Amino acid sequence: MFPRARRLSLALALALAGTIVAAPTVAHACTCARAEKPDVKASLAGAALVAEARVDAHEFLRDVGWRTRITLLRTYKGGDAERVEITAAKTCAVAFEVGARYLVYADADGDAGYTTTYCSRTATLADAAADLEALRRLVKDPIAHAEVASLLTLTLGGWSSDPVVHGLRLLALLLHAAR
Repeated sequence: MFPRARRLSLALALALAGTIVAAPTVAHACTCARAEKPDVKASLAGAALVAEARVDAHEFLRDVGWRTRITLLRTYKGGDAERVEITAAKTCAVAFEVGARYLVYADADGDAGYTTTYCSRTATLADAAADLEALRRLVKDPIAHAEVASLLTLTLGGWSSDPVVHGLRLLALLLHAAR
């Protein structure tokens, strides 16, 4: 190579390296409209689902974004099923950890599922003590899904084909739901 061409190549290489090094490593297209998150009461009112939950799966799907499957442990609002699915845009997803427990604030996604972002009050249970205290004051009888499951399998001799036992189990569930 000619000396001038070598200097030009070196200059271009250094400029390119500087651009790569100076480029931001994380870019977020999702921004929250407010600097502060709404308070617990407003978040409860605006959410379709507010629940303590355990994360069972958290995966990235190219066409969807993040999909998280959770088991509801205690529900303050919404969540008719014991297990639900939450989706989030590629850049706005909560960084859920499988096996961890969270207080989840989620909106309905229009497809019988839920969506949440890091702009919500969703947090690990360890970081949500103040929210949990406020929710227990605001919601008189949250549904503890473990209680519902135990009501369905009342210890009336374990599994039974007796319709009376099934009727009693159904009655216990309905009474619990009506509280």
